[in-house]
Amino acid sequence: MRLLKIHLRKNSCRPFLTLLNKHSLHYLLGEQKVSMRMDAPFVNILQSAETWDKLPTVIIEFLDRPNRKVLITAKDGRRINAGGLAYKELEWLVASAKGIEPFEAALDQTQFWSPENTPRPMRTSN
Repeated sequence: MRLLKIHLRKNSCRPFLTLLNKHSLHYLLGEQKVSMRMDAPFVNILQSAETWDKLPTVIIEFLDRPNRKVLITAKDGRRINAGGLAYKELEWLVASAKGIEPFEAALDQTQFWSPENTPRPMRTSN
């Protein structure tokens, strides 16, 4: 049996693991040392008929919220965006995937102006 590696990022780790637990998908959690300061967590899931059946549902539920994306890496190295794909297409992709990367884009922060930095209109001399 092969293992399917799911790379998690800081913003996607907790929501994706919650969905895996909700759908009773068993996984092994690991950390890959990227540098001295940052670790990249990942999950290994045993590829089986159960995985091919439940993982597309997890991906669809993960993508229900805005600012979330899932990239699926095929065996030939192509990276496919899972957004907008049907369950059957995801099922086929998961069965032939080399890796999966769910991520959540950080929300844009509103820039606030302090009173002393507020732009003032220029005066024109008449």
